[in-house]
Amino acid sequence: MKTIKLVAVAAMALALVAAPANAQSRKDKKAAKKANWEMEQQMQREEAQLRHKMKMDSLANVQKRAAEEEEARKAAVERYEAERRAEEAEAKARQKRAEEAAALEEKAVEEPCSESDYPSTEDLIRGHGIGVDRNQQFSIEKAKAYAINDLASQISSKVESLLRLQNQSWDQNEANNFASQTKQEIEISVKQTISYNIACRKTMTYTQNGVRMMKTYISIEASAERILKAAYDTLQKNNQTKIEESFEEFHKDFKNHFQEL
Repeated sequence: MKTIKLVAVAAMALALVAAPANAQSRKDKKAAKKANWEMEQQMQREEAQLRHKMKMDSLANVQKRAAEEEEARKAAVERYEAERRAEEAEAKARQKRAEEAAALEEKAVEEPCSESDYPSTEDLIRGHGIGVDRNQQFSIEKAKAYAINDLASQISSKVESLLRLQNQSWDQNEANNFASQTKQEIEISVKQTISYNIACRKTMTYTQNGVRMMKTYISIEASAERILKAAYDTLQKNNQTKIEESFEEFHKDFKNHFQEL
């Protein structure tokens, strides 16, 4: 019985000794669990930060590559434009050299159908014209029109010169009136009644801005007497310029004055 009591006392003593140790163990486990949880939270935060940084770095890299690609594209466009401008400049330079060569080639030939080769005479009045067009027939028609204008202008100027000589008493107003009205009437009358022959016609070709052009030279000739008669009739219709002498006398005076010009 005494022995049993001793055992019970010993057990109680051991329980008292073990109780603080168990309590300390539970506290340590709780602290360890909390530390593990905090560590996991820290690791999750760091992982989230790392993922965010990687995402931002990836976005920055994408933007950087996009910027680099845009710069490369702009550089390529600038190179293309520079090459295109250089090619255009070279093409224009070649075209200009070709035109200059063509012009020199044309100038190397004496201008055909010129007044020096086909001058007016007592009996023939000659007019000269140059027509330019891509179409040959149009260039011819233009040259004819200019030649007719030239011929009509010649006769009106010569008639004016003769009338000024015959009417030296004209004042400035009368002279200006003839110049502004009668000369134009004479030219219109000559153009409407003129009958002419083509004394010379030559057509040349050249290139202008890459287009083949036709250039026609023409000299026409008409009877001086017939043209003068048209001018005389026009003068007779105007009281201010009406001539007292007959056409034969006027024609004779014109021929004499023409020789002096």
